[in-house]
Amino acid sequence: MYLPPYAPDYSGVCSALFELSGIVVIHDAGGCTGNYTGYDEPRWYGSESAVFCSGLREMDAVLGLDNELMEKIKIVCNERKSPTNFIAILGSPVPMLIGSDMKGIASELEKQIHIPCFGLDTNGFHIYHKGIAMAEKAIAERFVKQPKTKKERGINILGMTPIDFSLNENSEDLKKLLLKWGYDIISCFSMGASLKNIAEAAQAKINLVVSQGGMQLAQWMEKKYHIPYVAGIAMGKHGEICLQKTLEKALEHQKSYIIGKYEYKKDTFEKNTASNFDLPKRILFLGEQVQGISWRAAYREKHEHDYIQIGCIFGRDDELAEYGDIPLFDESDVIKLFLSEKYDVVIADPLFEELIPNEKREHTKFVKFPHIAVSSKIYWDSVPRFIEEKFESYK
Repeated sequence: MYLPPYAPDYSGVCSALFELSGIVVIHDAGGCTGNYTGYDEPRWYGSESAVFCSGLREMDAVLGLDNELMEKIKIVCNERKSPTNFIAILGSPVPMLIGSDMKGIASELEKQIHIPCFGLDTNGFHIYHKGIAMAEKAIAERFVKQPKTKKERGINILGMTPIDFSLNENSEDLKKLLLKWGYDIISCFSMGASLKNIAEAAQAKINLVVSQGGMQLAQWMEKKYHIPYVAGIAMGKHGEICLQKTLEKALEHQKSYIIGKYEYKKDTFEKNTASNFDLPKRILFLGEQVQGISWRAAYREKHEHDYIQIGCIFGRDDELAEYGDIPLFDESDVIKLFLSEKYDVVIADPLFEELIPNEKREHTKFVKFPHIAVSSKIYWDSVPRFIEEKFESYK
């Protein structure tokens, strides 16, 4: 009714694989590929990334003509001038509804062309971060090598794509911070990295998870290579302090941490709200969960008593969440929340402002924080350089 559809899972896969010199094929009739290239990928225009539509037609769907799909992919491989590192075959709603076996197609194709192939069961119904998770784990399982040695301050960045970080300087700002703190960036999944970097990822002593999409890979690498992780980013100067402390603690103890996380006591908040004293501010961050918890950690460095709730519009990861953080599955959930609760400040993509009831708007400060997965190209040039933000506007 009010919001466009969020970026779907196949867009997350395409974004995560964009810079790795592979061929990504979306098995669809054209709409899904156009959705990704036109609305979810700010790098697309003028790029040389190989993202293709299979040109699925009605009879292909009815008869399941997988051989024709494989022949089309072979033609693309033969005509492509640059080397192909891998081929990823993605699903869309129709192939998934008729039970197309993407992994089986990829396995058969690899036997024929001797290029690494993987099929990913995207379906267009899940959110983009699940696609990022799927793609990064598939790449890591295939290309990361068992390390002979560990780099003492080696670090990987997991879950970084323009869908969360835009094409401003956010990704570079974060990398510069890590270098300033003495870390050796081994690989960045998936901006500014090559498969050579990714092959060396297990040499790291720690992983930095910068979005929900990076959590699955972080947990897999912790289990397989015993690399702990920190989930969080440096939101402004206070966020830099918080992230640096958390990373150093994780390195020292070789244990995983979530930035700024502690158990918010329900009885403490209820007592505060019931008292006659000045109430703490009630702040709602609507957006990606790692960005939300990072903003909260930075804000608490200066305002520890305010109540900050994360509205997890892309799904709630319980490991990242604190008490009170809430999953909001669609816009009706957001509207119900605004009707039932009163917030002094709401931080969200500009499109969410329309969901605040008129009678509450004059009492609620709305802070615009665009996210490409929500508003796409409408606001993607307005995504702030939040690594440098000082948060003065949120007081």
